[in-house]
Amino acid sequence: MNGEQVVEEMETHDGAALRHLKETVRALRDRLEENQSEKEEAVQRAVRETKDEIRQLRQTIRVLRAELESQRISYQGVLQEQRRLACAEIRELEATVIELRRRLEQAEE
Repeated sequence: MNGEQVVEEMETHDGAALRHLKETVRALRDRLEENQSEKEEAVQRAVRETKDEIRQLRQTIRVLRAELESQRISYQGVLQEQRRLACAEIRELEATVIELRRRLEQAEE
């Protein structure tokens, strides 16, 4: 092998190595971009899921508040009715006491 052949062979070998390195860099860059894209998609999916969960929780809060308010109103109605009945019973008992006193006074006369 003469000097020119050695130089040509080295250039061919170096060219092949350079092409291989470029292909490796390109493949690594593609994989890096793919990983970045996957990460971005995962983040977007997590954000969507979190927003959906927040929306569901807010809806649950609205439903529970409405139910609580309904129960409060119902309780107030029951309480008011119980007070009305108690007052009516007190009036009846007072009337009975008055009548019994009147009869007792008449019997003593």
